[in-house]
Order: sequence, then C-alpha cells, then structure tokens
Amino acid sequence: MAQPLPAGQIQTATETSAQCQAGALAAPPRLPTDLAAATLSARQSLANKLLVLAVLGLAAGAYAYSMDRSLVANETYSALAAFQPSIGLVAQNALRFDPGKPGLYHILLHWFCGIFGHSEASIRAMSIFFGVAPLALLIALGQDLFGFGIGIVAALLWAFNPEALVTARLGRMYSLFTALALAHVWAISRLRHKQTPGASALAGLAGGAMLYTHLDGVLIIAADCVVVVREFRRDGRSLTLPAVIFSILLFLPFFPFAVAQTRALLFAHWLDWIGAPQPHSATFKLVIAVLASAPILWLMLARRQVSERSESFQRCLIYVCLPVLALIAASVTIRPMFKIRYVSPSCAFTALVLAYLLDKGGSRVRNLTAAVTALLFAIFALHTGQPGPWPRIAAQIRTSGSPVEPVVFEFQPSGTYDGGGEFPNGFLRVPFDFYFHGTNPRLAVSGADPTEAAKSITAEVLKSGGAWLISAKGLQGATAELPRNNNVRIESVNQYSDVVVVHLLRSH
Repeated sequence: MAQPLPAGQIQTATETSAQCQAGALAAPPRLPTDLAAATLSARQSLANKLLVLAVLGLAAGAYAYSMDRSLVANETYSALAAFQPSIGLVAQNALRFDPGKPGLYHILLHWFCGIFGHSEASIRAMSIFFGVAPLALLIALGQDLFGFGIGIVAALLWAFNPEALVTARLGRMYSLFTALALAHVWAISRLRHKQTPGASALAGLAGGAMLYTHLDGVLIIAADCVVVVREFRRDGRSLTLPAVIFSILLFLPFFPFAVAQTRALLFAHWLDWIGAPQPHSATFKLVIAVLASAPILWLMLARRQVSERSESFQRCLIYVCLPVLALIAASVTIRPMFKIRYVSPSCAFTALVLAYLLDKGGSRVRNLTAAVTALLFAIFALHTGQPGPWPRIAAQIRTSGSPVEPVVFEFQPSGTYDGGGEFPNGFLRVPFDFYFHGTNPRLAVSGADPTEAAKSITAEVLKSGGAWLISAKGLQGATAELPRNNNVRIESVNQYSDVVVVHLLRSH
C-alpha cells in the first residue's frame, strides 16, 4: 500500500484552481506545448528564410544583368593588375597604378580569373558575389541589433539602391570594401553578447582585410574608436577594443606605403579628375573642421543611460556620419576627393538607419515604404550604364588608319609626391591596349603643356603620314593640342562620352 508523501513535497491534486486564484499558490509556468503556436512559429521561420532567399536571389539577378558589356577605363586597371603572372607583380601593379587600394582585391581577382577566365563577365562576377554579401550581412546585423523585420527592410532598401547596383556591377573593389566593412562591424556587434578570443580575432581579421582593400577603411576604424569611447563611458569597459587593435596591428606592415600613397593622393595629381585643389585660409579650414567634428563629438558624448536599442542606433549613426563628414571636410579644406563609392559602407549603414526610423511608424508603414522604394529603385536595375567605348575606338583605328600611324596619349608630368608621374604612358593607354592589338606605335605627350604636345604631334604626323590623338580633356582640351600647321589636316573627330579621338593626316 502506497505511503502518503510528506506535506509540501509535491503539489497535490486537492490544490484547486480557486486556491491559485486566491493567491495561496503561484500559477505553474506555462509549458511551450501549444501545437498551434509551434506550427505558427515554424511557418514564420520558413517565411523569413524564403524572404531572405528571394531578396538575395533577385539582387543577384539584377547585378548580373548585362555583365558582359565592354569595360570602362578604371575596370581595365583592375584587369591589368589581376592578369599579371605572379602575386608579386599583381601587388606591384596595384600599388603603382591604383593608389589607395592596397591590393587585396586585385590578388583575389587574380585567383578568380585564373579559374573562371579573363572575359568582361569574369572580371565583374566577383564584384557581383561581394555585392550580394552585404545584403546577408545587413540582415544579420539588423536582426542582432533591432530584429529581423528591420534587418530585411534594410537589405531591401540597399539591394536595388543605385549605388549598390553600380558597385556590384563594376569590376572594382567597392563591393568587397562594403562587404568587409559590414562583416567587421557585425562581428564586433556579436562581441557585445559573447566575447571569445576566436570571435575577437575574426572581427579583427575582417577589419584588417577591409584596410587592405581600400584606404578609406581607416575611416571605419576611426568610427570604431568613437564607438569604443562610448562603450567606456557607458559601461566602464569595451569588449570590442581588442578586435579594433588587432585590425590596426594587421595593417601596420603596410602603414609606410599607406602614408606615401595618402601624400600622393592629397598633394599630387592622382585626384585631379575629381577637381583641382583650391586655396583657403587657415581660419576657414578651422571652421570647417569644427563643423565636421561637432556631430561626431555629440554622438560620442551623448547621454550614456539609454536603452540598448537606442545605443545601437547611435552606433549606426557614427558609421554613417564619420566617413562622410571626414571626406567632405577634407574635400573642402585640402582638395576635392569625395566620391559616393568611397563611402559605400556608410551608404549601406544608412539603409539600416532608415529601416530603424521607418519602424517608428509601425511595421506596416515600414514594410510598405520599403517595398515601394525597392520597386522604384528596381527601375535602375534595367539601366546598366554606358559600356566602355574602347571596342569602338579600337575598331575605328584598325579600319580607318594605317598601321604606321602612332596613337598618342596624354600623360601627367612628375610631381613632388608622385614618384615619377601618374600613368607615364597616359591613363587611357591601358583601356586602349586591352581592346586594340594592332602594331601602331604608342606615344605620350604632356597633358600639362598643350603647346609642346602640339609640336610633338605635328612632328609625328609629318614623319608617319598620320596620327591618332586620344584625349581625356574634352573637345576644348584636345583642340588646344592639335597642330597649327598647313601640312596637317584633321581627317575626323569623334567623341565617345568623355574620350575624344582625333585622326590627323599629312596634307599632300
């Protein structure tokens, strides 16, 4: 016969619901055994996964549209470096002709094209892959910081954004730069939940790789430092500081080259295509520096005791604002250097910030606005931009001239900081040679001295019976370099976007 258990050891059947309602006993916790709720949760999880796959798949399709069009000039410099026979020559070529881009992208492209070939599509395919990666990272980062809804909306806003489309379709390093910056920040955000040596090393490795992709990654590291200051002010410690330090340590071997390249970019002629530097007073420069620094200081020193969600939003704002304000301030005070692709990571973070703000109006407003915006942006997916003119230029010279007629390009004379002049054979020589394989001699004249250029071109026309001038200075600039000689006549002038091609012949 069963013996009664000591009183109070277990809850007995005689304890009624009335006793629970009267407060004599606490209601037992509800166990997650509701089949309907479990089914709903499983369906929601499946729907979320399908939504992620749909966004990534549609974006990949949009990025791959018309990927075999002819290369533009700067893409041929990616190809020039990647097609070198050894890694050492790849790095050397990247440092020589692509300052500010330390070479990681070129090395990866070298390996990629070694497997998939050297066509225009192969050159761009790696950018498409790294163009899709930021979408997955935005979803992961958004989910960690604010929830899945905001993450997927941020990815949708960025997926068909014109800037995302351009960088993903371009055979350059900007999609890789964006992917590594987001991977670095996402890995850092994970450290706030669980810090391990392996996780810190992964975050630092992503940051180091970012720095070896584009020197503007320094601005992302600067934003990291601002976030670290906020962490110390808020929590009295920083779980992300070791990862930031590791990123910097990984970049130290390249630091002397980075200093030299930065000096050349700022004070030589590499960035003249954006605009010439303008002189300003010290007072003006100080005012601009203060105005640019004020928002960052405010974000760094703002109220400490806020919710984790609000704190995450402020961190995102730091990654949006600091790189953009720094480049704008430097463009005003030193020389023009701002291009939107240089701050592509900040643009991706802007999508996350906008998704967070849209969520303030409720999930329905957030989702509807994101869907409409993505639909409007999708129009840009059908616009692939102008293909490079170089196949047409090559065909014109091959069919309309003589193989003995030289092709003349413009070079920039050597300056104080550029170590021998930028593109001594002319910037347009590389895209031309990528598509033209004729025997015509190639020559270069000074783009800074139109009079001397005209004399050199005249001599070549009289000696060879004709010549081709390929100029990046527009019709007016090319006209200043043309011969003023009755024995030389202009056979044809063609303008391909920003490239002017002039065919000169000797008069008989």
